[in-house]
Amino acid sequence: MIAADTHNLAILGSIDRPDLLVEAMFRGAMMYTRMEKWDQAVAMAVQTMEIAKDSDNPQMLVFGYQAMAVAYDQNMRYQESREYYAKMLENAKAMNSKTLQATALLGIGNSYSNSGESLKGEHSTREAIKLYREVGGPFYVARALYSLADNLYKQGRINETIPILDEVASIYEQRNNKIGLWWTLILRSTNYETLGNMQRASADAEQSYRIAKDTGFPVYLSNSARRMAAIAGALKNYKRAYELEHEADITAAKFASEKAGLRMIELANRFEKETRQREINELNRRNREQEVELERHKLQQGWLWTVIGGGTLMLLGSSGFLYRLRRSNLRLAALNAQVLQAKNNLQATLDAIPDPLFELDSEGRFYAYHSPRDNYLVTTEQLPIGKTINEVLPENAVSVCKFALAEAQNIGISLGKQFELALPYVSIWYELSVAAKPRFLGQEPRFIVIARDISGRKSYESALLRHAELEKRQSQFFKIAPGFFFIAVKQTDGNYRLPFASVGLQQLCGLSPEQVQNDASLLWQMAKSVNIEQILHTVEIYDGETETVCVEFRVRHPEKGERWVEIHALPQKSQEGEVLWYGFMLDITKRKQAEDELRHYKDQLEFTVEQRTQELQLAVQAAEAANQAKSIFLANMSHELRTPLNAILGFSNIVRKNPQIPENEQRNIDIIQRSGEHLLNLINDVLEMAKIETGKIELEEAPFDLGRMVHGITEMMQAKAAMKGLKLVIDQSSEFPRYIVGDEARLSQVLINLVGNALKFTQTGGVTIRLGTKNNSYSHLLIEVEDSGPGIAMEDRERIFEPFVQLNQPSDSTGTGLGLSITKQFIELMNGNINIESTLGKGTLFRIDMPLKLVDASELANLRSVDTREVLGIAPGQPEYRILIIEDQLENQLLLASLMESVGFQVKVSGNGRKGVEIFQNWQPHLIWMDRRMPVMDGVETTKLIRTLKGGAEVKIVGVTASVFSKQRDEMLKAGMDDFVRKPYQFNEIFECMSKLLGVRFIYADKSKAVTPVELTDAMLAGLPLELRQELEQALISLDNQLINSLVNKIKADDEQLFGVLSGLANNFNYPDILKALRNVQQNNK
Repeated sequence: MIAADTHNLAILGSIDRPDLLVEAMFRGAMMYTRMEKWDQAVAMAVQTMEIAKDSDNPQMLVFGYQAMAVAYDQNMRYQESREYYAKMLENAKAMNSKTLQATALLGIGNSYSNSGESLKGEHSTREAIKLYREVGGPFYVARALYSLADNLYKQGRINETIPILDEVASIYEQRNNKIGLWWTLILRSTNYETLGNMQRASADAEQSYRIAKDTGFPVYLSNSARRMAAIAGALKNYKRAYELEHEADITAAKFASEKAGLRMIELANRFEKETRQREINELNRRNREQEVELERHKLQQGWLWTVIGGGTLMLLGSSGFLYRLRRSNLRLAALNAQVLQAKNNLQATLDAIPDPLFELDSEGRFYAYHSPRDNYLVTTEQLPIGKTINEVLPENAVSVCKFALAEAQNIGISLGKQFELALPYVSIWYELSVAAKPRFLGQEPRFIVIARDISGRKSYESALLRHAELEKRQSQFFKIAPGFFFIAVKQTDGNYRLPFASVGLQQLCGLSPEQVQNDASLLWQMAKSVNIEQILHTVEIYDGETETVCVEFRVRHPEKGERWVEIHALPQKSQEGEVLWYGFMLDITKRKQAEDELRHYKDQLEFTVEQRTQELQLAVQAAEAANQAKSIFLANMSHELRTPLNAILGFSNIVRKNPQIPENEQRNIDIIQRSGEHLLNLINDVLEMAKIETGKIELEEAPFDLGRMVHGITEMMQAKAAMKGLKLVIDQSSEFPRYIVGDEARLSQVLINLVGNALKFTQTGGVTIRLGTKNNSYSHLLIEVEDSGPGIAMEDRERIFEPFVQLNQPSDSTGTGLGLSITKQFIELMNGNINIESTLGKGTLFRIDMPLKLVDASELANLRSVDTREVLGIAPGQPEYRILIIEDQLENQLLLASLMESVGFQVKVSGNGRKGVEIFQNWQPHLIWMDRRMPVMDGVETTKLIRTLKGGAEVKIVGVTASVFSKQRDEMLKAGMDDFVRKPYQFNEIFECMSKLLGVRFIYADKSKAVTPVELTDAMLAGLPLELRQELEQALISLDNQLINSLVNKIKADDEQLFGVLSGLANNFNYPDILKALRNVQQNNK
């Protein structure tokens, strides 16, 4: 082919047709490109461009630009190639040739795709396809579609490539283009594998393999085998993958070996060719001498007749010589063409060998090296020529290579020596093939070495070993596993066979695996006839599905008789389209027997449970009735006990305020007050415990002033502590939040119980209250009450929380024994816990740990504005408020009416709800105090009626109740009441409620002495005498209220403003603020 093209080019050059010459040279360059003879292709492309650029002929320029673009493409200089393709496109448009325009666009698209700019490449390729379809060239369309599919594959848009490759395959199949079809199938198989469609991927790979066999191209056959091996490996068919990979290696090696033989022929003929060349050179030299001699004879022929005859003979001899010389030149040209072709064949052979190939001497020095592609063993940067293997190869490779060289030196060849090249992220295995080169006497030995990458084969071998080990373990497992495992296949005739069955089949059914390998009917025959149709029907339903099937049936064992078995199986479709059932069968006879026994026991148990349930329902109904009766009793007791106490405590409080009562009567009233409060505490304890037992207790969380509560309790308990000569102090060394959200009433009761209990049992020393916080996953409030009492024994620390338990009671102590029990219940209700630390003879510490929730800033101002001072009257400049009291108890009527009238309200009283409605309609009061329980019409019904009347929506209604249950409170609020207070109530609660609902402003006991609030600063206290500051600090630490007020009064004469600030803080129990300022002054003076 090369000789013919050379001859054609010579003819075209002689007839002066540059257009035909350019086209011929272009096609020659393309031929060299297809033959992968890059040097010749580039050389001819440059010559084509040189001739074409001197012409204005667009067609010649198209061929020239295309040749140069292809040449740059092969050298991966894509920017330059696109520039030439663009010029080609411009001239193709001038020619109005859509085919050439499409070819230029396709070249641009491929160049973009190869340089990583796939989106631009896709656009150009689609334009090329459009033009090719317009001119109707199917091969052009197929080639462009293949390029588009390859581009989309690089973008990861695999799904879009399949229909495109289907069209390409169809074109090549219709026109019997096997090579084009082969390339298409290889790419489509790769794409199917990427998409996970292994069946289609395998089918395409096998078809490409058959085509490669038909065409007889070893390289194609090797690549198809590797494609099939990759698919087999992905399907975990490692044995098949290994076989295919091995076949690919053998095919490639055989092809390389056959091609390498040409190299030996070329080397063998080189000497003869060089000898011929020397002869030709000598002939040429003699020819030139003969030409000189002929010229001399021509000069003499005109005057020497005798010489004419001799000259004629000499001319005849010269003609013969020239003829022989011409034949030698022609033979020389043919030899040169053969040499060039042999050289090209050798280069193609070397390029077809995918492995590094090098020439070494016996010392391991490199004399030649060739690798068609990059490899990990010898990189191009290492430049191995002239170096030894010790300088180039890793240590383990050097030892193997030296061993192989020694073996080849002894026997002429060394095969199969392997070593591992360990890289940071991967390990690569190489296999060496070493052959000694023929040598003449005196020449040193040389060796040709091929290093083949066998990592894939090693991987398959490793996988095969693992597979064999897995099969061994499976076999051992199947021997000891209960039941048997199987794979069942439905045949075309509808029958089933078991290509795999474990040895457990023999023990379970009395059949050997060989008996059911080709026909499973023997297994079905063992099943009782009543089950066969059910089994087969279930199998048909799930045939081809992907759900696990579970079937139970009975079989007749030849020796064991009837047995129950259970099959679990999962259907899956194979690559061939068959339905394979993977499953196992178990003997469940014992389980079935146990189920029968359980079913019997279940029936008996259900009968027994039904009887017990009926009995329990009766008991529950009785308990609910008793609980309801208890709740009603508690509600009545709460009302009946707390209502008279309300009158006792209320009137005693009013009488105590009368300054004209003699001192001895004042003491009697104080006794009445204290006794009533003590009785109220006892009643509250009993009622709270009853509420806990009946499950009626609920938390009432709201923002409150923790500091005021603690100081108030301490102030209240100071008298009791003083009577016993004990100190009651608050340890303020730890900071704690003043305003929190919680159930103030119940937390206050907890603290009162603990402090009261500590004071009861402590005879000397004192009681300390500590508050603090801690934070881990959430915030905690810590409260400690520590005394110096007798302590609690370890065995009694749990008992003290039991109801009515009192340990080591002092002779003068009283109580119900419910305080600590209620305390623990309240703390647990607030999601906290209470612990005890105690040492006998030294004292006891109760520690409370409960969740802490701080008050929002928006609610802080309202909390700080609460005033607990004694109300003297209504502030001037306000309406004359009308107050209606609806109460059936005369004592409570008088108490509440006296309290209202004492501060200046207009009051009317009604003994029942119906009369109260009449007064409301006629008098239109601003606020109604509404008792809940009354004759004729109770408070709830009365409230509902008033809300429907004129003015009923505006009037404020406050419920007054002695009930401790939240159910009654909710009932009152739901009926339309604005608020409620509980009996016995505190006077400040009554006035605070009225201030909140009506906005009433009151005159307080110290109102006339009030000063404009001023913030306390360190500088204000710095002027006080040191002794006075120290006394005030100790009084604040011990919470001695009387001493605090006495010391503050000493300041009044010297500093009226400071006196007002300290009085306001002390009256509001803001002791920490004063104490902090005093300590700041002390710190600053150091």
